[in-house]
Amino acid sequence: MSSSNIRISHMPVSETPIQDILLNKDNCAPYLMSFGFDLGPLKESIQTVGLINPPLLRRNEKGELEVVLGYKRILAMAELNRNTVASRILSHEDMEPRDALLMALYDNLATRLFNPMEKALILTRLGNHFSDKELCDRFMPLLGLPRHVELYRFYLEMEKDFSNPIKEAVAKGQLQLKSARLLLGLDVESREYLFEFTKKLMFNINQRHQLIDIVIDLANIGGRSIKELLNDPEVMALVNDPRRNMPQKSRAILALLRAKRFPRLTHVENQIRKKIASLDLPDGVKIGIPPYLEGSEYTLEVSFKNGKSLFEKLKDIMDNSNLENFQSLLAEAGTWSE
Repeated sequence: MSSSNIRISHMPVSETPIQDILLNKDNCAPYLMSFGFDLGPLKESIQTVGLINPPLLRRNEKGELEVVLGYKRILAMAELNRNTVASRILSHEDMEPRDALLMALYDNLATRLFNPMEKALILTRLGNHFSDKELCDRFMPLLGLPRHVELYRFYLEMEKDFSNPIKEAVAKGQLQLKSARLLLGLDVESREYLFEFTKKLMFNINQRHQLIDIVIDLANIGGRSIKELLNDPEVMALVNDPRRNMPQKSRAILALLRAKRFPRLTHVENQIRKKIASLDLPDGVKIGIPPYLEGSEYTLEVSFKNGKSLFEKLKDIMDNSNLENFQSLLAEAGTWSE
């Protein structure tokens, strides 16, 4: 029977033992579309006002109870030590698996946005019922994704190949999708080692991407494994340096590896920084150089306490005759090419 012919709101509600419901998300939750969620707010809501919206269950051909809608609600009830949950139950004759999946999709679309790993999970589940073309044309726009089959396959690979820790980092926005794409190109051991290294050293999202990119390049150029490269004595000396905290270690390791990957660039940048230091700028005034020396625009950063201090610093900058020779100083520092 088509789901459009079923009036869910008119179905009777009954107390169902939670232990009778399939909740193993890896094998027994075919309609689950949530990943990396926090049950805290939901449990607080249930404790305060009760369970407002009963979950929808489907009894499959084996007689087992699958969750169509309300997976997180049932988990929250279980964590609150409730033995039963008020729910509505469909039979497998009432709704085909494909219709149940579509009901779960559209119900979720109406109430929230999906994180990247949830999109990957949804596309994987839909792939069991629809062609690649239909998935790209019909469903990817619903998920806010362009109709590209290569992108569709990328999401499938993330769901299939990533370990749960990497999936969680993607879901929480701690790992950029471009970083995820780089990790997918590695063997499992290298991928896990590189990811755990960035996690242990608490790299932020941008540092993590830079490190992954540079390490993969260095490994390919030098014919070394990821593990061997990250266990290099110079790197380990920074990892184990007791004088540095985690953010300081992360910056130092990234700088070291970046210098190995781009020695000429690093040399020119250091020369430019020396020239900038010779300008005798006021305290709290910094000149920033373009990342990777791409582009010709430099930045000026001024720290000040109030309008008077800002005025004085700007005046000192305007009166600094060294700035007139800034361009020639840069020329003396040299240029670079990869």
